[in-house]
Amino acid sequence: MTWSRLSDDYTERMLDVSDAAFRLDIQATVWCNRLLTDGRVLERRLPHIWPGRNDLEQLAEELVEAGRWMRDDKGYLVDWVDQEQSIDVKARRAANTERQRIHRKHKGGDHSECNPRYCKSRNAVTDSGTRSVTDSVSNRTPSRPVPQGTGKGSSADMCPLGHPPLDDSPAYCALGHRIGDEE
Repeated sequence: MTWSRLSDDYTERMLDVSDAAFRLDIQATVWCNRLLTDGRVLERRLPHIWPGRNDLEQLAEELVEAGRWMRDDKGYLVDWVDQEQSIDVKARRAANTERQRIHRKHKGGDHSECNPRYCKSRNAVTDSGTRSVTDSVSNRTPSRPVPQGTGKGSSADMCPLGHPPLDDSPAYCALGHRIGDEE
């Protein structure tokens, strides 16, 4: 569905035309919006806008003289500045059709085209998937490497258990093992 827009100064711009021309302008705007003609009214289509009216050509000329409509070789162009272009209406309708198609698939249980950012069903992880992930996770403290010295020498400068020598007694480690002794 389209909407016809009238600016808040519309009635002021129409002060110089008759009530019938005023009505024809509104009816033509609504008609053009409904049929997506972008404001084009073929002369032979005037009777479709206001059936039963015999003076439509004179009213259309009154709107041309007032600057509301323009004449071209096939008919008239309605002032279309405040209205939405047909290409925009068609694009919006196509986007709405696609959105509704995806929504219907979603409601039917098919989440293949759902946006994972918004679809809870597409993001759901099954119990078996959750279990396999959490089974491999542990909260144990990670192992730490055994110190390999103080950086002052080679591994020969350590006790048999791999402890570095004391600073004040390089022949012994902190546990009292003699450096260079074998187990």
